[in-house]
Amino acid sequence: MRPPKPITLAALASTLLGLFFAYAFYIRYWRWRDCIAAAESSCTEPGAWNATTGGALWSVPALFFFAAAVVLCAVRVWSRRRSSKV
Repeated sequence: MRPPKPITLAALASTLLGLFFAYAFYIRYWRWRDCIAAAESSCTEPGAWNATTGGALWSVPALFFFAAAVVLCAVRVWSRRRSSKV
């Protein structure tokens, strides 16, 4: 069996990082969005921590890593098709 190409490993790592940041976005913002909107800035939650609108920033790296994974997968498919035509 051939070892995986670096681009495949990069796509996998990017997907895993995207999942991590998406989970952080969900935990820090999405779950509490109604409470944050009602309070107009922050919301004190059980466990004595403040949920704020700043939690929405976790979506930025999540989207970046998911986009990178899509691009890397597209490059992998494109390079496979190109090499099979030769």
